[in-house]
Amino acid sequence: MPAKSLELKHAIKLIQELTIEIDEIESEIKQIMDEEIRSPILTIPGISYRMGAIIIAEIGDLSHFDSSDKMLAYAGMSLSTLF
Repeated sequence: MPAKSLELKHAIKLIQELTIEIDEIESEIKQIMDEEIRSPILTIPGISYRMGAIIIAEIGDLSHFDSSDKMLAYAGMSLSTLF
């Protein structure tokens, strides 16, 4: 049993360390989104800093799209591509 106890202690310590790292990364994402990117995407209900950053990373600069329809088509969400 002592080996299992030691293993459990190490697993708990690893989880705690990873939680601290995740918190630091999420703090940096929030800072970048607030201070550098300043995207209105965060005004959409349900879009968090993490999800907003993922969407911006996937789509890139919205000014590259001539219209919202083209951006939706790029994302595969245009009605013309769904049917």
